[in-house]
Amino acid sequence: MIADKKDFAAVVQKRHAEANSRLLPMARLLAGAAPIADQLQRSPEWERYCTYLQGMAERFAASKQGAMEKLADPSITKDEEVRKLRQDVFEADVWVRALQFAIQLPAEILKGGEEADKFIATLEKKNETAQSAS
Repeated sequence: MIADKKDFAAVVQKRHAEANSRLLPMARLLAGAAPIADQLQRSPEWERYCTYLQGMAERFAASKQGAMEKLADPSITKDEEVRKLRQDVFEADVWVRALQFAIQLPAEILKGGEEADKFIATLEKKNETAQSAS
């Protein structure tokens, strides 16, 4: 039996529909979290919390810069000192990224919630047209 383009398109369409239906519960969860994230961003408590996180991120960035300057010092030649400084740079960088992620998370949830709402509406519209066609 030789498969033609219609058979292939039907299989691809079926797999695409199955993948979208698996994503739907996660999209609904994300869409539900968006209003909470929006309210969180507007609270003075969140602003204060972000101020603390930003201050910590700035301290880690300063410690990273200090370790990088020491690494550039030609008088530091001991292997364990170099390793310690490289580890300090790495740890400070990880902390800065983690703190920035924590600060930006509600905005990303809000943005993802809007995308999830669009995805849900599109998928539900496709399901309605598929049900009415059958």
